Amino acid sequence: MKGLVTILISGVMLASPAMADEITEFSIDDVMTSVRAKETLKDDMPFYYGDQDYSTPVKVLSEATTQQKINGFLKSDRNACELAFLAAMKELKAIAIAKGGNAVVNIHSNLDGDSVERKSGTYACISKTTVAQVSLTGSVVILED
Repeated sequence: MKGLVTILISGVMLASPAMADEITEFSIDDVMTSVRAKETLKDDMPFYYGDQDYSTPVKVLSEATTQQKINGFLKSDRNACELAFLAAMKELKAIAIAKGGNAVVNIHSNLDGDSVERKSGTYACISKTTVAQVSLTGSVVILED
């Protein structure tokens, strides 16, 4: 009987992370105005989200997509998602630099299977018990100085 109870409890615990697999939206402004964002991304490259206005690019170099997962163990959903978002932004910046760009525009969430239109000014994050995931897509461009 003890063995059966152990198996049932184990099954419930293994199913729990799958049930927690939901997409949550968080504010881009909240994370980008944080000290953590300034330390991670510096201020040497502009980023434009969604339909934010920016000057006409001198050249569009490529589209860039990144998917970042962060260990969410013992972190709040918000904290883990912010870390994943900043890791994704850092990767977009690295791609832009490698391609010769000086900005990333039209940045938007791009999670697999998520076709829901996000509210303006937010990013999507899949938050599970042990991992948070953010996927972003943007266009690498050269803007006039």
